[in-house]
Amino acid sequence: MGSPSAHFDPRCRLPGLEQYTMKQIFWMSYAYTWCNTEDPDTIETLILTDVHAPETCRTNLVVEDLPSFGKDFGCRQGVDPMYPSSENSCVVW
Repeated sequence: MGSPSAHFDPRCRLPGLEQYTMKQIFWMSYAYTWCNTEDPDTIETLILTDVHAPETCRTNLVVEDLPSFGKDFGCRQGVDPMYPSSENSCVVW
């Protein structure tokens, strides 16, 4: 039994997502895990009572500090909001 990657065919695309690269689909699948719709009152309550960051912070604020995200979507560093300049990015390691 071979590895799953041995059976991967990059020409096989998900219907409706053919225009996206595999890297872009990876980022979208990450964001989908936090996808949620909440009204402003609910968000305010959660911010005041929940120790966890809101879902949008768990996606947008994380990926905007990863240069590979901006590169994978063709963003312009320092121009596009999801790919800030090096001076405005958080670097942990």
